[in-house]
Amino acid sequence: MASWLFNDAGEIDSRWGDTDYWPEERAVWLYGHMRSADLVTCSRRQAPDRQVMRCFQETAAALAVIKATAKVAGLLIVGRGRHNRDLGEEETNAVLLLVEQLAITADNSILQAERREAERCALHNEKLSALGLLASSIAHEVKNPLSAIKTIATVLAGSTASAASTKCFTLSPDARIFFRRSGASRSIPVL
Repeated sequence: MASWLFNDAGEIDSRWGDTDYWPEERAVWLYGHMRSADLVTCSRRQAPDRQVMRCFQETAAALAVIKATAKVAGLLIVGRGRHNRDLGEEETNAVLLLVEQLAITADNSILQAERREAERCALHNEKLSALGLLASSIAHEVKNPLSAIKTIATVLAGSTASAASTKCFTLSPDARIFFRRSGASRSIPVL
């Protein structure tokens, strides 16, 4: 027994079983030939042409089964039974049932792998989001004191510069009385 899984381009992705009697080129050829002839099963007795019959005879194969789903495509080759006989109808049906179960299992494992990958990506995106939130919070906390320091430095720099050029003037007697009542200072800087 030998089996191969194929990708969308018809190339072999993986192989199992006794593939020594079946070189990859022959498996790819039989897979392509059966797909183009729209065959699901092929036996030595029901070979579509002489090339397939010769291929089965040279490799002591009794049955070839193709199963293709949306995510998995494969070829299974089963050798002859005891005493070099072909498989009977019951044995062939058992192999077909086995192929169906294998295809379902392969589909499920692919779906599980895709789900794990999606969960991994979601977790990665969640971590990046938390990191971005942390970075923005830190930037906000650093910016607030820096803004206050900048404002104070600007005011101090402005008041130092304006202190040198500040002119005080003397208030008139009426203005002095007004400012004394309100508690304002005697000299007002002119900006």
